[in-house]
Amino acid sequence: MEVTRIEELVNSRCEELGIDTKELIRRAGYSTYNNGIRRLMELFVGDFKSSRGLIEKLPNALELPEDAIQQAIEQTKQDERDAWEAAWRASFKPHAIVRTDMNGRPRSITMAGLTDAGRHKRIEFTDDIQPEDYIKVALSEYKNRERLINGFFYEPLEIIVNFSPDHASRYTLNGVFLGDLDHAYRNGMSIVEIR
Repeated sequence: MEVTRIEELVNSRCEELGIDTKELIRRAGYSTYNNGIRRLMELFVGDFKSSRGLIEKLPNALELPEDAIQQAIEQTKQDERDAWEAAWRASFKPHAIVRTDMNGRPRSITMAGLTDAGRHKRIEFTDDIQPEDYIKVALSEYKNRERLINGFFYEPLEIIVNFSPDHASRYTLNGVFLGDLDHAYRNGMSIVEIR
C-alpha cells in the first residue's frame, strides 16, 4: 500500500523530533496506546472522520502549525481522487446511462443503496457492438428496464452514451440526438457503511 502524504509528514516529523510512535501517541494525549495507534492508522489510510480527534492534537504533538497538517490532509485527499480517476480511466468501457430528474437522486436513498439500484440506469455494451449501434442497444435496454428505473428514480429525461472518458453524446428517450459532451456522464454513487 502506498504511503499517504499525511503519513509521510507524520513519519518525517517524528524522525526530526527523535520520537517514536509510542511517544507521538502520548504527546497527542491518548492514555492507552491501542486507542492512539488505531486513530493513527485510520489517519494514515485517509479516514479523516474517525481520526479527527487526533488531527486536532497533531499540531501540538508534532510541533507544527495547523496549516501544515491540513495541507498534508488535503494533498492526501487529492492523491486519492487522482488515483481513483486514473483507475476509472484505465478500466473505462463504453456504456450508456439513463439520466433522471432530481439530479439522478433516487426516490429512497436507503433502498437504492441497499439494492444497488443505480445499476439499472447503466447499460453496458458488449465488445461486438459497433459505436454507431450504441444508441439502438441503449434504447432497447432502456425499454426493458423502464419499470425498474421508474420504481427507484424520478422521471427519466434522456440517455447519455459514454464513448470514452472524454466524449459522450446525449439522446432523447426516442433516440433523437441532443448534443455532445466533452466528458463522460457519471452515475451518482451511494456508500453504505455499517459500524
